[in-house]
Formats: sequence, C-alpha cells, structure tokens
Amino acid sequence: MSTQHNGRGRHRQLARNLTMAVATAALAGTGAAVAADGGGAPPSKAPAGERGPLTGNEPVVTQARAGLDRLVAAGTIEQSEADAVMRGVIAGTVDPGALTSAGDVTAAHMPAINEVLRAVKEANAPDDVKQAGANKQAKLAAASAGASAAR
Repeated sequence: MSTQHNGRGRHRQLARNLTMAVATAALAGTGAAVAADGGGAPPSKAPAGERGPLTGNEPVVTQARAGLDRLVAAGTIEQSEADAVMRGVIAGTVDPGALTSAGDVTAAHMPAINEVLRAVKEANAPDDVKQAGANKQAKLAAASAGASAAR
C-alpha cells in the first residue's frame, strides 16, 4: 500500500470517496447529497479506507456549496436544505434517505440536489473513473442505436 503525501493525491482520494457516495446513492435510487458545517471542521486522520471530514476550502466542498447556492437563489430548494446537505458533504458522506426521513430535505427537492452532487462528482473524478464512465456511456449509446435499428 502506498501513501501519497502530495495535495493532488489527497484530492484524488476525496474525489473517489465522493464518487462512491454519489454512485451508491444513485444506484439506490435515492439521489445523493453533500453537506458542510461551513468549513470549520479540521480534517481527521481516518483509518485507511475510511472517509474523514473535508475542509471548507477543498474543491468538492466549494463546488457543492456553489451549486447548492444556485438552487437556493433560484428558489428550487430552501437554505436550510442546502445547509443540511453541506453538513454531509463536509462530513464526507451524504445519506439522502436519512436527510428526507429526518425532514431536513424534501423528497421533491432531492433530484435537483442530486444533479448538483453528480456534477461535482464528475468534475472531481480521477481520470481513470472519467474514462470508465465515458466508455460505459459509449457502450450504452451503441446498444441503444443497435436496438433502434433492429426495430
């Protein structure tokens, strides 16, 4: 096991963690969200393989905050919902089911929140993950085109 000590390696790991959280939530059909405490939480030394809290100035956090702020400004979601999602983003994990069942986010607003989080995930995904996603999309498009031509 190698440990990367540079900032780029840490951002890749954070992007992978967010990618996994969003992908898991998307596969569960519940969407995904990210939360923050305003960036005051210091990063923790989490054991290998576990996610620790993010800092407020990391790209994932700032991009999620900007996207959620746009939803608030457009009247799509409430500020309290954005705040709840950001707490999860900073904590390193977002549980859409828990957010909705606790009443922190309405189920009707989760699709818009999920789109913001998905865009953040894609923007911060490592190149190998981006390539795998592009390959999957190409295969789906080819299969769809083949199915349409057969009709």
